[in-house]
Amino acid sequence: MARLRAGPIAGCLWLASTGLYAQEPLGAGAETVSGPIAQAIDDYLTRCVPFGFSGSVLAVKDGGVILSKGYGVADRMTGAACTPATIYDLGHLAQPLTACAVLVLEQRKKLRTKDTLDAFFEDVPPEKKKIQLHHLLTHTSGLPRTTWGIAAKIATREELIQTALRSPLRDPPGTEFTPADANYALLAAIVEIVTKKPFEEALGELVLQPAGLASTGFRQGTGLDAARVARALAQPDEPLPDGAKVTRLPDERATEEHELASEGWYTWGLRGAGGILGTSPDLWRFEQALRGEALLTKESKKKLFTPELASIAYGWRVQKGKPASIECRGYSSNGFGSRCARFPDQDAYLVLLANQAGGLEIVEQDVRTLLFGGSVTLPPVTRPQASETLAALGGEYEAAGGARWRAFPSGTMLLLEARTPGALELQAGKLSGDQKLIVKQSTKIVAGLAASDFAQVHELDREMSRLQGVESWWRGLVDHHGPLRSSTLLGLVQDSNELNHAVALLEFERGEELLDLAWGDEDILGLGTGPPFASRLRLVPVGEGSFVAYDLARRKQLAMARFAADGTLELDLPGGKPVAKKR
Repeated sequence: MARLRAGPIAGCLWLASTGLYAQEPLGAGAETVSGPIAQAIDDYLTRCVPFGFSGSVLAVKDGGVILSKGYGVADRMTGAACTPATIYDLGHLAQPLTACAVLVLEQRKKLRTKDTLDAFFEDVPPEKKKIQLHHLLTHTSGLPRTTWGIAAKIATREELIQTALRSPLRDPPGTEFTPADANYALLAAIVEIVTKKPFEEALGELVLQPAGLASTGFRQGTGLDAARVARALAQPDEPLPDGAKVTRLPDERATEEHELASEGWYTWGLRGAGGILGTSPDLWRFEQALRGEALLTKESKKKLFTPELASIAYGWRVQKGKPASIECRGYSSNGFGSRCARFPDQDAYLVLLANQAGGLEIVEQDVRTLLFGGSVTLPPVTRPQASETLAALGGEYEAAGGARWRAFPSGTMLLLEARTPGALELQAGKLSGDQKLIVKQSTKIVAGLAASDFAQVHELDREMSRLQGVESWWRGLVDHHGPLRSSTLLGLVQDSNELNHAVALLEFERGEELLDLAWGDEDILGLGTGPPFASRLRLVPVGEGSFVAYDLARRKQLAMARFAADGTLELDLPGGKPVAKKR
């Protein structure tokens, strides 16, 4: 792949002042690409879009915005493009806002961060009377993690309080770092109790309005411009096989979730920890407010950014690398991803908000590198092809030895789906010994499912007990499709997170499914049907008849494909370079 290097960047001191920077406010929708560093970042992000990045990015250097721009599609239902004004779910970026509200209340002598839970709640169990607000703010309270599925059902403030007070502590307060949304949900409850106002109203008065965050609001709120709200894409937008049914086991994230940021679930399991929507320019305004004393005094800001266990401060993680950073990262359950980083020694700042979270970590790393004058590996340059051209290339292709693929258009790309074990073996390349063992175990599971025998699943799942509902899950598939006619284990491939996926083609009386069995090192983690389909390659056009499959998260080319006018398909895959003919 090509390399890209940004221009030099001069180091400078952090410019702490008593007020906001004397510069024109950044307009809600103003697009900015200023200077060679910004141009390098813009070129890189533009190349990332065809391979899955979609969002808005804001970069600051020497105290001024050098880049503020949107990339990709904000709402695939309307076709609206991402812009600086696009409103995203901020995920855990809500936590620094909540922490700021608590510190403002402390400045007003309404509470103290060393106050314990029994100062606000009745009947606190003895082991929890030592939990201070400081412990909640730094995720060191000892409260356990909760899944989204549980959090989505906590309907009232009192239910949250009682759930937290009844939950057994994982660790004594102040001894271990355990991130749990319950910590910040309890802080939101305390803000309500102290201010005698709804949390949303209190946060607005304490933080959002003083900082000028006019485009920041809440899930299920009514004060934001609906036309600017982004729609997430939690999974690749791939077509299902005819009649297919999306099912996953276990389904820990089963909630009444919605793709549109403003319509996501919003309960007392989320308040304070998430559920806040905003834009990249608003986060820059928040940063400017924190640079001065518009919100917090010097003493309060020291608390906000002083790290405790695991380098965690009040809603922020403090990193000692080069450059040093103070950052917050977050995801939402419906597919949004967010990154916000302050660079105190460089007078720099970076925000990435995405409605496709896949690959966001690598994109952020690369944008940081470019911001500070480094070089990165560039994704391939793509060249869009007409939909008629893509449609004409669709069909079945077979190589010598029987390896067979099916190609079909999906939006601006082609999907190439392995239909035989030989085809998936070529896509996967050489398997390790452990992976071969997983293939053997997966073969037994698939054979067992075909005979309605679930003993192998339960044996492999004995320790984790994640797949206890496999019988009813399978019964649902058979009820939907009719009896299973045949099953073929196609093989195993590894995803961007280095998880192994065994794939089986299940052909029922009515339709077919691609069964995915997800594995860790030795344990089965889950099984199900629906996207993402591990047996498919997402081919993006790079020239007439030429396509590339590129994994943004691994900075890795997975395949090349060349379609000739005579129906020949030449493939360059990890397992070889087969030539297939259209059937």
